[in-house]
Amino acid sequence: MVDQHKKLVSRLKDFQLHDFYARGEAHRRNIVGLSHVSWPHRRPCNEANLYILSLLKRPGRGGAGLSTNGESGGSIGEHAYKISHLVRYCFKNSIAFHELVDGDFYKFIKELRLEVTEKGGPKKSENTVNAVGRSCIGFLEFVGRLYGAANFVSADGIIKASEKEHVIYEGGKKKVRYYWTHGSLSLGERENKRNPIPRTDIKDLRMAIDDIGSGDFVVVRRHTMIAALVNLGGRRSEIGLLTVASVKQALSEADPMLELPTLKRGGGTRKIPVSRVFLQQVDQFIDDWRGPLVRKKYGAKDHGYVFISETDGGHYAPRNITNEIRMLRKFAGIERQVCAHMFRHAFITNLFVLLIERHKIESPDEFRALLIDGGKLKSEVLKWTGGKSVDSLDTYIDLAFEEASGFGSIVDSVVVVRSTRLFLDEAKYLLDRLSKSRDVDSFVGKFQSAMDGLLADFNNHGSRFKS
Repeated sequence: MVDQHKKLVSRLKDFQLHDFYARGEAHRRNIVGLSHVSWPHRRPCNEANLYILSLLKRPGRGGAGLSTNGESGGSIGEHAYKISHLVRYCFKNSIAFHELVDGDFYKFIKELRLEVTEKGGPKKSENTVNAVGRSCIGFLEFVGRLYGAANFVSADGIIKASEKEHVIYEGGKKKVRYYWTHGSLSLGERENKRNPIPRTDIKDLRMAIDDIGSGDFVVVRRHTMIAALVNLGGRRSEIGLLTVASVKQALSEADPMLELPTLKRGGGTRKIPVSRVFLQQVDQFIDDWRGPLVRKKYGAKDHGYVFISETDGGHYAPRNITNEIRMLRKFAGIERQVCAHMFRHAFITNLFVLLIERHKIESPDEFRALLIDGGKLKSEVLKWTGGKSVDSLDTYIDLAFEEASGFGSIVDSVVVVRSTRLFLDEAKYLLDRLSKSRDVDSFVGKFQSAMDGLLADFNNHGSRFKS
């Protein structure tokens, strides 16, 4: 019996592909995490997998091929997931991809819109339906070429779709992107931009962690996870890949810089300036909670990741961060949107506020010009945020000026001011927690540890941010 709800996309851990042939020697390319699509009866979907291979050479941002990085397989994984909806539809209706007609595609999109959640609401937003539809049209255009039907997808083809231009600017240069349109796809609902998470919501999430009634290990892990989101500004999967070795190394430095994976910009790692208060919190979780469990389950074969499962000591999948934030938001009674990526928005916005004050920048346009022509400043901002270009960070500039509008002082050190703000947030939380728990001994110990970290940052902030 075929399971119609079974996931159709998996990932190949290690895959070798022919790259090029030169002077009698075949050279192969090793690819990690490439997505693989199957039919619901578990047989490989050949057309879909050939399409995925073609995406390895499609230029992404920065000119490189589309990415396979991250828990979900990067940009290629996103395309694989989207076209898997069409794979399931064609299997259910016994239609080969190259036998689809325009009416079939209309029906496919209609069924996507009619899918509902358990509570009866739409399962996919209109933006999501449009994104899935456009990816599927791109796949069908490939199928047409694969079967020798060049006009299978075109304005007058069997699938009546056309490409439109979208102009963007990267590094001050005009670039043209193309996207598919089809009569079944709407112009889409206005996309709601995610704002930086308010500090009051962060405090409410932390209070919810203590009040929700979980075991001690889970409570400490959740607090550490929230702290990592606040302090590192990483993407969800990047936070999930934080390692013990990087935390220990940063703690040994006078001016702590924590190494974090970068799952965009071609991969690699970046180093982020962090407060000692934060490092001490993560280190305490590692030594007191993580270490004993991993040694019990794995012995000397430690996988090295900070965040682990309470049940088996294995790596705690980054997708769980999303589930944790959603659950805490609901328990805390926060009605507005709260998600893991909003912590990244807050991190970048706060970083820009501090840079505005440090460099006495008077307008958003002046800041944009400084980022484009500012050499070291531009390099440092991209390194700390893991952004691909300053254009991708443009939206944060206006938010930062709104945030900075009430500030009048000049910041002598980004690290010191940021550490002070984080310490004050920590102190406010501890005081609120004390009023509920009355656990004075616990409060004194944690407050003293936070004070010691702040003083160390004041004494050792160094000169890397000075003009």
